[in-house]
Amino acid sequence: MITLIIISFLLSTTLTWLLFSNRLGIKLLDQPNSRSLHTTPIQRSGGLAIAATLFFMFIVNIAALPESVINIAIGVLIIFSISIIDDIRHVPSILRLGFHLSAAGWLVYAGYGLNSVIFPGGGEILLSKPVSWLLTILLITWMTNLYNFMDGMDGFAGGMTVIGFSVLAFVFISDSQIMATVSLIVVAATLGFLIFNFPPAKIFMGDSGSSLLGYLAAALMLIADKTDVMPIWLSVIIFSPFIIDATITLITRLSKKQKIWIAHKQHYYQQLVESGWSHRRTVLTEYCLMFVSGIMAIAGNNASAMAQFFIVGFFIILYIAIVFMIHITLKKSVNAT
Repeated sequence: MITLIIISFLLSTTLTWLLFSNRLGIKLLDQPNSRSLHTTPIQRSGGLAIAATLFFMFIVNIAALPESVINIAIGVLIIFSISIIDDIRHVPSILRLGFHLSAAGWLVYAGYGLNSVIFPGGGEILLSKPVSWLLTILLITWMTNLYNFMDGMDGFAGGMTVIGFSVLAFVFISDSQIMATVSLIVVAATLGFLIFNFPPAKIFMGDSGSSLLGYLAAALMLIADKTDVMPIWLSVIIFSPFIIDATITLITRLSKKQKIWIAHKQHYYQQLVESGWSHRRTVLTEYCLMFVSGIMAIAGNNASAMAQFFIVGFFIILYIAIVFMIHITLKKSVNAT
């Protein structure tokens, strides 16, 4: 395991350096616009380094991989194929969504649908097949896209991946060394990229990286739930800094009848930067929130019903307080100008 992780890190680091320094001759520049937080053109080819590392590790170890990993790799390939095209030449949102739904449907077909939903405290609802398919496809598609939505600040998506997948690896380690290894390879591949993406970023991961990582997060969340390693609600808590921000922003934009597929600067992390917070301060604050989320999710796994209810209540209060504080910060910023 350690050898595979080291190789993944070194390969991703090398490829990312070759890409941002333009030694491979690949130019996928992210031009700044009114919705950007950066002011100069920056390479958005970092996803190629992450994807190439993951596919290389898959190919060299394919003979030893279980069917579950092969099924995930097929879905990742579907996601990556449309995402890299979108990075090179913009594709219609409906076509991109079609590929996302196909990749989600593939995991359902492969048997990773949610057969039931376990709630905090141990309550459980069994799902009929149509409901199971619908919920699973929605979960995978939403995770794939929200990762893309939240990849709008230096070091954000990369750092959250390192923390989130490290937590998943910790959870898997005692039950599935294969899935723990997969999680840590993703961590290593992303960390190699993050070295050059941490504020101030020299390279972005682009859709080919963010969509791929979102899909992988959803896949591992489903496998953790299906194998009774961790219920889906605790996996949601791990990635809640992404999920809460993206979901509230989506609901807000829908309520205002705005086109949700159009890029914008309404996410909370974007508004904090706009209000005067530095990229580094904002991203480090998000890291702390993600770390707390991961620790609480681990603590809640196999905990008593009372402890699980406490965790849910803690996060409800925490996110209400965070949203309230952000609104106060933004209001002060507006008044100051």
